[in-house]
Amino acid sequence: MAAILRMTVQQRLNLEGMLRQQKSEDGEALMTSYELLKKIRIPTEDRVLYMREIQTPQGPATEFFNRTINAAPSTDIELESAEIRRLEGTLKDWKNYSPEDVEWLIDLKKQLSAVNNGTAAAKKKSAN
Repeated sequence: MAAILRMTVQQRLNLEGMLRQQKSEDGEALMTSYELLKKIRIPTEDRVLYMREIQTPQGPATEFFNRTINAAPSTDIELESAEIRRLEGTLKDWKNYSPEDVEWLIDLKKQLSAVNNGTAAAKKKSAN
């Protein structure tokens, strides 16, 4: 059974960064992370909506623009059971949280809890 999580752009960007830093000796876990990454990743053509050019002492650079990110609509992401478990494992194992992470984590943790309690939006696979 698949579950639907409603994710903000901030959640998707942060999770993408976390998943890209994961290491795994297990090929199955690595493939699950890849499938999860494909689902949550913001397409390249949409990413430019959330970025701006800035001038740094080292020269021009690109950064994410928080005001635009915070105003962006959330997206429903359908995840399979293995992807949910991988997401939960990633969140549990991550060691580099900062105080700024609390805001985007609270909602995501509530949604994952609802999935585990059976109260989240779910989608049954259709029989073909």
